[in-house]
Amino acid sequence: MQPQQPTPPNHSGNYDFILNPAAQPRKTVLGGGSSMAMRALVVVGGLFVLAIIAAVLMQFLGKSSGGFDKSAMLSVAQDQTEIIRLATRGTADSKLQPTKNFAITASLGMATEQAELLQYLAAHGYKPGDKDLLLKQSAQVDTQLDGAVSSSTFDTVYAGIMKQELQTYQQDLSTAYSSAKSASAKAALKARYATADMLVTQLTGEN
Repeated sequence: MQPQQPTPPNHSGNYDFILNPAAQPRKTVLGGGSSMAMRALVVVGGLFVLAIIAAVLMQFLGKSSGGFDKSAMLSVAQDQTEIIRLATRGTADSKLQPTKNFAITASLGMATEQAELLQYLAAHGYKPGDKDLLLKQSAQVDTQLDGAVSSSTFDTVYAGIMKQELQTYQQDLSTAYSSAKSASAKAALKARYATADMLVTQLTGEN
């Protein structure tokens, strides 16, 4: 019986890490994906906030534009220009003191009213041209007044013309008021209607 050979030590286990390397833990995309997702959410959220801000600004700019109808406002300003012109004529040619007083009041008051209105319009992005403001100047009215001077009936004819001009002005103010969208535009027009009403009362003695 042969002597039992010593069993060589099994060292294979000691080299398992070389022969059978353990699978290295793979980096999951969970961490990176989570980071990317967070970034995407931040970007989307930022865009959403910007969209809200833009919408608010658009709404604000819409309001700051005045919320009025430009053609209606221009008609009001044209009325004012013609009333100022006729008031100057009345100051020069009227013979009766009450007519002259009215003309002076109308000239000063309407000039102030128009300056404030034009300033308001300019602040809201609308500035009528000087030529546009003169488009209601009436040569026919001038002919009537010239004839009234010749016939010494200026005060009577002038009072009738100015009453009609002021009534037209009030109608245009009402139209502009009805078409106005903003409270500030409505307030500006309402104040001018009150002034026109006061001038009609001074001219005719009627409330």
